[in-house]
Amino acid sequence: MGETGEYVAPQASQASQASQASQAPEAPEAPEASQAPETSQAPETSQALHSPFPMTQIALFGTSADPPSIAHREILRWLSQQFDLVAVWASDNPLKTHQTPLAHRTAMLRLTVEDLKQSDGSSIDNIEFCPQLSDSRTINSVREARKCWPEADLGLVIGADLVAQIPRWYRAAELLAQVRVVVVPRPGCEIDPQALERLRGFCPVEIANLQMPDVSSTEYRTTKDPQTITMRVADYIDRERLYV
Repeated sequence: MGETGEYVAPQASQASQASQASQAPEAPEAPEASQAPETSQAPETSQALHSPFPMTQIALFGTSADPPSIAHREILRWLSQQFDLVAVWASDNPLKTHQTPLAHRTAMLRLTVEDLKQSDGSSIDNIEFCPQLSDSRTINSVREARKCWPEADLGLVIGADLVAQIPRWYRAAELLAQVRVVVVPRPGCEIDPQALERLRGFCPVEIANLQMPDVSSTEYRTTKDPQTITMRVADYIDRERLYV
C-alpha cells in the first residue's frame, strides 16, 4: 500500500462505484489540531462507497509497494468499481531506507495496472497512472490532485495498518480536511476501534468491503514466491535483476 464519521450517498455505478496496500507512513510532525475523543466503537464495513455530493468521485492510491503484489492489483480492481476515476502512483516512504529506486517501483506499478486491464479484457478504463502526484508527503500529492480535479470528491486510500498513524502524518489536519479516507483491510491486521474513532474526528472514514489475498511485498522479498506478484512484474524483476 508514501504516507496512496461515515456518510451515506447514492449507490455508485461501475464507473462510480484498499505492511503496503496503501501509502507508506510519513514522518510525524507536532500535532496541528486536537483529536477527537477516543471511544470503543467497533469498525463498521460499508457495502459500497457513498458520497452526499453529486460530483466526480476520485480514489487517490499512492503506494511505496516494493514490489507491487497481486493484493495491489485486487485493490485497484475494487476501486475501479467504486469510483469514477482511480489515480494511482508510486512514491517514496520517508521512514524506509534501502528501497528499490522509485523508477523501478513506478515501472512495476504501471505493469500491474496493465496486467489488470488485460486480465479483465480491457474493460477497466477508469484507472489513470499519475506519476505527477508522486511525493513522499501525501499532503503535496493531495494538493496536486486538487489542482487537477478542483471540484472532485477525493478518497484517500490507506491500509488498515495506517489508521493509527495518519493523524500524526505531516500536516495531517490540513490533509484530512481535504479528503475522505478509504481504509483497505489487511489479513492479520485488526483495526483499532479507538484509532478509527480518532481518525473519524478529522474526516469521513469508510472501510472497504474487500477480501484481500493474504500476500505482501515483504513476503515476496523474503520468499521470492512468484505467486505473490503478477507475471509482468515477475518478468520485469528478472530482467532488471532486482531483489537478488
